[in-house]
Amino acid sequence: MCSSISKTFTFLVFSFFVFLSCSTEKKAPVNPPTPVISISLSFEKTGNAMTDPFSVYATVLKDNASYTSANLSIQTDKGSISAVTETAPGIYKAIVTPASTGEYHITATCNDTVLKRTALVLKNVHSDWGQPLSVPGDFVNTEGFEDGAVITPDGEWLFVQYSPAYFSGIFVYSAYSTYTHPWVKNIIGPYTQPQRPNFFDARIINDKIDHHYYLPVPEGSTYDTDDGVTDGLQTKVQFVMPTIFYGFKRQQDGTFTQPFIVAVNDDKRAQLNPFGLSFRMNGGTSATAIFSFYDPYSPISNYTDGLDVVTVDLTLGVDNLIGDYTVYPQSFSPMVTVLKEANNQGNPHLYCDSSNNIKSIWTDAEFGDQFLYAYILTSGTLQSGSWTKVQLPSVINNGLEATQPFFTGSELYFRRDSKILISKFLGTHDDINIANNANWSSVETILEATSSTTVGEIVTVGEPTIATINGKQYLYFVYGVVRASTDPIYASFSDINLNVGFVEKK
Repeated sequence: MCSSISKTFTFLVFSFFVFLSCSTEKKAPVNPPTPVISISLSFEKTGNAMTDPFSVYATVLKDNASYTSANLSIQTDKGSISAVTETAPGIYKAIVTPASTGEYHITATCNDTVLKRTALVLKNVHSDWGQPLSVPGDFVNTEGFEDGAVITPDGEWLFVQYSPAYFSGIFVYSAYSTYTHPWVKNIIGPYTQPQRPNFFDARIINDKIDHHYYLPVPEGSTYDTDDGVTDGLQTKVQFVMPTIFYGFKRQQDGTFTQPFIVAVNDDKRAQLNPFGLSFRMNGGTSATAIFSFYDPYSPISNYTDGLDVVTVDLTLGVDNLIGDYTVYPQSFSPMVTVLKEANNQGNPHLYCDSSNNIKSIWTDAEFGDQFLYAYILTSGTLQSGSWTKVQLPSVINNGLEATQPFFTGSELYFRRDSKILISKFLGTHDDINIANNANWSSVETILEATSSTTVGEIVTVGEPTIATINGKQYLYFVYGVVRASTDPIYASFSDINLNVGFVEKK
């Protein structure tokens, strides 16, 4: 009995020391979790002129709380920049003083977190508007040219007319009719994934453009140029830059991604595509679009008769083929012609009232008299309506070129020279009031580019388009920055890269 108790006591004592030994064993230290740091940037323009400084504000969070006394740097690749100061808990400020117009690449760095944005310095910015910026991200702006920018009224979808070619090749060919100049024949921008998936590249061979224009016609017809091949496909050498429209979806951080195409099916030659897109959103991803379109089967001797306004319904976010141009007779279904007359209806804008009812179409005559016009819908629908044509009065059409109209119901934005202009409309929406000078305010400049052709300068702005995002109004636009001051052969033109920017209304 005692022996049993003794053994039990010995076992318990032994177990206690084993437990004590295990419980006092040293454990490896646990490293604290790496803090999550985020940066957001905002910009504020101090004045209107190019040399006026702008402020960069960085909001820094550490684990979703304001990060005070952060080791934050803000840098610019142009001009000069002040020291960074903390103006409020987690909010930091630096002031950039520009040296010229151009793209100012701003980089904010805190520990391993880096955020980049590009500020645009222009010759002049209207006092009602803030600091212009380039559209951020890796998908919209490229070394190819992004023209014809348009944003849907809700700001959710951004479109560009894109070509991987040199934009300035258009001017070189127009002046010298050459197909051998590097800006005419070479490719500089992407035409594959991820930035430009499904681009129509049948005329791009070894990164060079085949400038043969293909026209499907019956053999022996009026359009048969007798290319020597009996295949129903006539060929002639003609300068045609490959372009198609790309759409992009807005992301939470303000970038646009998820590219998709809007194009005419022409055996992937990208030789026949619309320009001047404008939208009415119908709910969800459904939209009604209008654009200018040239039917190549219009009389060739009368080019101006073929540039019409057509409409088509689109599903945004997926590729849209809006007509077939592979056989004769061609079918441009589901496109429907809205406006057709012996004049150019270019860069159309579709104006809808606050109830989303279509009220008018605003066009330019870019290849004609260079005036702006409004077409008022007096009865019927977009696809089968009656329209009253109105030439805008002399406060707008003052004898100088006016293009790319965008009408909001109370304001008309348009382009002239290297400026985006505005005139406020004070009347009611009908043909008599729109034609009356007294109902329009004096024209003011919203954005102005410089005339300098120094590399890095912004020398043109245009394609104004308006969106309202979270109750704020934004103007999106195309800008051209000088990539090379002279062409390598004729030394007559600058190499201009077209990109897309935006600016918020104060």
